Amino acid sequence: MSDGREFQAVLNARCGRAGAHIRLLAQPNGLPYARLGLVVGRKVCALAVGRNYMKRVCRELFRHHANELAGLDVVVLHHKAFIPGMFESISAEFGLLVQSVQKCRDSLKPLSAPIKSA
Repeated sequence: MSDGREFQAVLNARCGRAGAHIRLLAQPNGLPYARLGLVVGRKVCALAVGRNYMKRVCRELFRHHANELAGLDVVVLHHKAFIPGMFESISAEFGLLVQSVQKCRDSLKPLSAPIKSA
């Protein structure tokens, strides 16, 4: 996401669903494409290499589901660390969460207008 205010708006809206390892929050953005925000804290995974892996996996899964998420700002919050051997289960969890956040598209109005950077 391009702006911290837009990121915070998605967090404040609280429209989303949680799985065992991740939580997806979403809000309509009024754009023809989806935008992604990631939150991976040190409490979840102490090593930077682990946090970076988790972010890469979520970005890849986001790309696979970009058409389904079009028009939404999505924030992924991580609850538990995961390792490379868990990719299939994380992928399945992400897919289920993507389906469940579709309700956010209709339940909330989009941001008034996209904020343009100077």
